[in-house]
Amino acid sequence: MHDLINDLAKFVSGEFCLRLEDNDSFDIVRKTRHFSFLIGRDGCDFEKFEALYKAKYLHTFLSLPQWNPTRPSFQLLDTVLNDLLPLLQCLRVLTLSYYTIKELPNSFSNLKHLRYLDLSYTLLEKLPETLCTLYNLQTLLVSYCRALTQLPANLGALINLRHLDIEGTKLERMPPHIGKLKDLRTLSEFVLDKPTGHNIVELKELKHLCGKFRMLGLHHIDNVTDASEASIRDKNCLSELSLEWEGDTDNSQKDREVLDSLQPHTNIKILSIHFYGGTRFPSWLGDFSYSNLVGLKLVNCGNCCFLPPLGQLPSLRDLSIEGLNGVVSIGPEFYGYGSSCGIKSFRCLKVLKFCNMQELQEWCYIGCNEDDGAFPNLSHLGLLICPKLSRMLPLDCFPKLEKLKLFGTNLESLTVSQESHSSSLLFFNYLDIFLCPNFVCFPDGGLPAPNLTEIKICGCEKLRSLPEQMHTLLPSLQFMLIRDCPELESFPQGGLPSQVKSLSIFSCKKLIATRMQWGLRTLTSLRNLKVSFENSEEPDMFPEEGLLPTTWGLDISPPLET
Repeated sequence: MHDLINDLAKFVSGEFCLRLEDNDSFDIVRKTRHFSFLIGRDGCDFEKFEALYKAKYLHTFLSLPQWNPTRPSFQLLDTVLNDLLPLLQCLRVLTLSYYTIKELPNSFSNLKHLRYLDLSYTLLEKLPETLCTLYNLQTLLVSYCRALTQLPANLGALINLRHLDIEGTKLERMPPHIGKLKDLRTLSEFVLDKPTGHNIVELKELKHLCGKFRMLGLHHIDNVTDASEASIRDKNCLSELSLEWEGDTDNSQKDREVLDSLQPHTNIKILSIHFYGGTRFPSWLGDFSYSNLVGLKLVNCGNCCFLPPLGQLPSLRDLSIEGLNGVVSIGPEFYGYGSSCGIKSFRCLKVLKFCNMQELQEWCYIGCNEDDGAFPNLSHLGLLICPKLSRMLPLDCFPKLEKLKLFGTNLESLTVSQESHSSSLLFFNYLDIFLCPNFVCFPDGGLPAPNLTEIKICGCEKLRSLPEQMHTLLPSLQFMLIRDCPELESFPQGGLPSQVKSLSIFSCKKLIATRMQWGLRTLTSLRNLKVSFENSEEPDMFPEEGLLPTTWGLDISPPLET
């Protein structure tokens, strides 16, 4: 069916559209308006495009890579860039993405009818000022032109421009008078530097901005009134907003006033704040009125001593908090219990990550009962590089938890609250504990997780035992990795669940020494066994007779024989 539709499209388009693939040859005619071609890994031989010199009325020149490169990958002949393209003065659409172009010729100013220009993923270092005479241009894409540091000074003359994508560039500042682009819908970034911090007021005129918007260099704003005049709160079509300062700040009060002035519209869906220097977040962050907010990221806001009350955001699904080194404790203020909304905290949250919280010591217990418990739908939890964290919530506070990753914490154990110790973690399927040197034990009585399929435990120097009753409480366990746990001596009584398919044990001297008591003969599903020995402990033969079940297809590493 796809081929038939493709053939029909070619027939209907007739002489008006020409598509070139691979090494096809072609004849262009006067009626041809739209030309596209695929570029292979070896680029294109543009010399065979000499016929395009006849295409005086060509409207579309569309270059399409055959795969998705991540950097400039194709050579473009100078004769095409400097001679051919400027002659096609009826062009409306021109794409030159992924070419190793470093500059555009001034003769591009001949393309007076151009509406769409894609120069993304090229090596452009600057754009010519003559580009600003293309008054019909509506879309200019220079995303991921990583050498591009500035835009033409007269860009504000392109009064019909609606889409300007500068994401992934190295722009140092915005050109003056960008506020004249009143029809602009897409502006991926807005960059301020010291001399141009006041230019944020230009945003006031850009009333129709939509989609993603990133503001960089907010520490260069000297006058808080300028931030207010940007009218971010009035831009109700923005769906994603990133507010970014840079490095340490020496004026936390100003930063707080600036952030307060940059309050977004309640339609915002994704919000991130980076390197904010205030000691507290403004009152609007966490307000219940932000009912559309689904994603929030707070990064390197090192002066903040308390987390904002985020628990009452009714639609929040993904929350990442990184580098808030002033926070020592996560307490009731985080849940927003002081509000009168009467709504369970974090009711829609699916993913929660705390990362690089150098001073965080405890995550306070707030109860797990059905009436006042938080996190009823949390499925992914990560506590990463929190070296002082010694207390976290009991696992049953997260009734729908699926994945838990602990990395670089000071936790000594995982716990289950006494009032619900017999309940199961029905959704829990993945556990990863990495470089937690003081981790000692699992919940008393075992880990009630009937659907847990994978366990990774690495770098837990003080761990002495695995969860109790693994053979009955973890019936779905299939993959298990234990590494660098020198004090671990044995598997629990009853051994491992019979469904284990892959077992890897590295640098666990005491545990490996008791391998004949592992009870591996009961693991009838085992297909992969990996064990590392220290040189002095390496046996003459591995596996020893009687260690393993007679399982077809078992992959053993390392196989040792005398």
